[in-house]
Amino acid sequence: MIIRNFQAIACLSTLCFALAGADVQPNKKIMNSSEVTPLEVDYPKIGTIKPRHAREIESSRWSIGAETMDRDYTIYANWREYLGPLGAKRARIQSGWAKTDDGSGDYDWVWLDEIILDMVDQGVEPWVCLCYGNQAYEGGGTEGLGGALPESEEALQAWEKFVAAFVQRYGEYVDEWEIWNEPKNYMFDDGSYQRYFTRTAEVIREHQPAAVIIGPSTLGINMKQITALLDHLKAEDKLDLVDQVAIHPYDYNPDAKYGGYERLRETLAEYDQRITIRQGENGAPSGPAKHGILRDHPWTPENQAKWALRRLLGDAGRDIRPTNLFAMCDMIYSNDRLNSKGLLAADHDKNVLGPKPSYFAAQNLFAVFDDRTQPQQDLQYTLATEKPEDYSLFGQATDTGEWLISLWRDADVPGENAQREQFDLQLPEVTFQQPVFVDLLTGNVYNIPEEMWSIQDGGTRFQQIPVYDSPVLIAEKALLPISTNF
Repeated sequence: MIIRNFQAIACLSTLCFALAGADVQPNKKIMNSSEVTPLEVDYPKIGTIKPRHAREIESSRWSIGAETMDRDYTIYANWREYLGPLGAKRARIQSGWAKTDDGSGDYDWVWLDEIILDMVDQGVEPWVCLCYGNQAYEGGGTEGLGGALPESEEALQAWEKFVAAFVQRYGEYVDEWEIWNEPKNYMFDDGSYQRYFTRTAEVIREHQPAAVIIGPSTLGINMKQITALLDHLKAEDKLDLVDQVAIHPYDYNPDAKYGGYERLRETLAEYDQRITIRQGENGAPSGPAKHGILRDHPWTPENQAKWALRRLLGDAGRDIRPTNLFAMCDMIYSNDRLNSKGLLAADHDKNVLGPKPSYFAAQNLFAVFDDRTQPQQDLQYTLATEKPEDYSLFGQATDTGEWLISLWRDADVPGENAQREQFDLQLPEVTFQQPVFVDLLTGNVYNIPEEMWSIQDGGTRFQQIPVYDSPVLIAEKALLPISTNF
């Protein structure tokens, strides 16, 4: 973790926004989350989850997607006020070679200074996807998703110079670097991605030896791409150039891809136990769309929020870290193309209209789950239902034995079966002092009546716990930030 002088950063970030004419004071306008249907809970409500600013959280596994600012599909100044209050500790940004370098070799860093310095001031650490080409150079590749890699020697040397300058300028604030975004299969078939990755990673290592280097950033869990890169690095005796493999496992049901996670984990261990998985980009739209992944479905803002909670806690329960929720703000690609995967709604002029239910849901989750607790593998439990395989249950605990238990029905796409059910739950190895029940979608916190739970043989039994298609928690009350102003 990079140690920073936050007072100096705050002054620099404020100066950047003042020079840009942006409003440094946060806009207090906040929409409510009444668009969601609360889970029916028979327990007495005692409060709601109190949000925690990123500065209040020492560390966590959570990242928020801040992509596409390199192409101005979303504007940082329009949504920056919502970033720190969300509570994510990381943010993924893209490097914008073409936006920064006009071919003269003189770099315009102003737009990146505004973003990176302000993020750090808000307690959020940027991680950078070094990606996309620059047509100011012949053979410089193309600028955007699905584009071509730089291929001419002139362009590749200009790219290496840009990467070196980027790492030198921002290395005080950034120590995680991803190389390209969702490369195409042909780039591995001809070896061009492997060579490009190696050249870029060597530049990063030269200027920041302890950097975390990530790649390839694959759409889905593309084992062909991943093993092609690892085979190349192994043959060159350069496996030390990669620390993490990033995947983008999009699926209509966020709980449907985890078998692939485990196979990937086993494959990585065969190359180097040191290499881990990063969930680098995942999210769902808030409405139907004509463009983009997961488009062909009747999404709603509520079901987007449920999807996000299930993906985040599914990753956490399997100890995938970090995990990146895509994205902070709706992205406007053109007049007729809006990517509604944002937690913030935006209009076609890229103005923020306000938070969606997914913003508040993620804010609830980020306020509760930080690095005070760690996933407890092989947790024993009994859920009194005929089909326990249709449910996800995970436990996280502190070093002193305080527990967070998350539970949801995972068999369907969020919203397709929102029916409330109730089951008895036995946790033979888990005990509580004062357990409470939380619906993460709304943030509502309830006291579990004494007659509904009991300690038995060193474990805990709960009676008729409400369950539905969005995560609920049984949590030690002392672990939760609770507001009683409800």
